[in-house]
This record gives sequence, structure tokens and C-alpha cells, in this order.
Amino acid sequence: MAALVAAAKKEGTLNVIALPPDWANYGEVIKGFQAKYGLKVYSAQPDASSADEITAAKNLKGQSKAPDVFDLSGPVANANTAMFAAYEVATFNDVPATLKDTNGLWVNDYGGYMSIGYDAGKVPAPTTVADLLKPAYKGKVALVGLGLPNQMREYVKDGTVKAFALWDPAKIGTAAVYAAKALVAGTITGKEGDTFTAGDLGTLKVGADNTVIVGPPTEFDANNIDKYNF
Repeated sequence: MAALVAAAKKEGTLNVIALPPDWANYGEVIKGFQAKYGLKVYSAQPDASSADEITAAKNLKGQSKAPDVFDLSGPVANANTAMFAAYEVATFNDVPATLKDTNGLWVNDYGGYMSIGYDAGKVPAPTTVADLLKPAYKGKVALVGLGLPNQMREYVKDGTVKAFALWDPAKIGTAAVYAAKALVAGTITGKEGDTFTAGDLGTLKVGADNTVIVGPPTEFDANNIDKYNF
């Protein structure tokens, strides 16, 4: 570790990519890293995708701004291990085998996990997600994230979930096609305040940051969920 820090200080700058400051506390992590090691961190393309990271590394190979480290999705990481240098973090031996490459080419640093919060005074303590389907929890479970109508139909019909909402993909697709047509025709440029006609959706307006609000989301409940098949 000491040798790595010394080499990094000699170089002077750590190049990172695709690390949004408001995601996974990266903003504070970068500040703390700079303060601890006295290094400047150059953070490129904070909102880049995993594929963008690999592309940037290939295009910048041999240049001073080439990424020194990646933050990639599993599939992209596994498809590009030839670009990685083996390195075992200080806690490598404590990382479960399923969350690292045995040769130290990559290590999972965070993931998405489900958690269940409950009031022990009102419901029994759940030990598995499946417990939430039991009668004791009916009408008492609130979820975020949810899913698509085909995934949620069973739970809406049995009353576990009263209703949920999603942006209507058909309306979004319609708006996108009409917006593209208007851009090609030159009737809009994409600037805030531009308007265009989008068929049955009527007139839509371009808002700040080139966004178009199609309308309120579609709410799915027991009365209409069978009308949707996706």
C-alpha cells in the first residue's frame, strides 16, 4: 500500500470516471481521499455508463487523462478483464468469494439490497420476504420500486398492493417519435419553451434541460390492471 501511495503522489493526480458525486457518497469519498493522500482527483464524465468508461479508456490509452480505476457493472467488468491490473485491496481476504475475482482483477464495492422495516408492535417480525405474503401482513405492506403490471397483477388482485404507478411507455414512445420528427423538420430545436404536436397527446412543451413532461403517470389497480400486458 505504501508503495502504491508513493507512486500515486509522484504522479500527482488520480483519474476517475463515472462517479456521480451524489451517488454512493462518491462526492465525500473523493474529498476525503484528496485530503488524506494529498492527491488531486480528476473526475471525468460523472454520469457516464459502464460502456462509456471502457470506451474512454481505449480512446485515452497512453494519455495523461486515461482512467486509473473503473466503477463498472458486473457484465461489463467480466467482459473487459483484459484491461484490468490485478490488485488486492487491504480487506481482500474478507470479501466473499462470489464478490471478487480470485486473481484480484475486480472486487464488488457496493450493491443493491432489499431491506424490510416493520413495527414490532403491529406485525410479527418477518424473517423472509415470503413472510410478507402471509395473512398477518395483508393491507399493511408498503413497497417502493414495485414492478411491471405482469409482475404485480397477482398482488394487486389479492389486495396485497392497492395500487402502483408507472410512466406509460406507450405515451413516452409516442412523445419521443413526435419530438424526433419535429427536430428533424426543424420546427423545434430542443430549447426550453419549444412546443410541438404529438398526436393524441396534444401539444407538448420542452422544459428545462431539454425535458418533455408527457403527463401524470398511469396508476394501476384491480380495476384496470388486466388491460395491460407488459
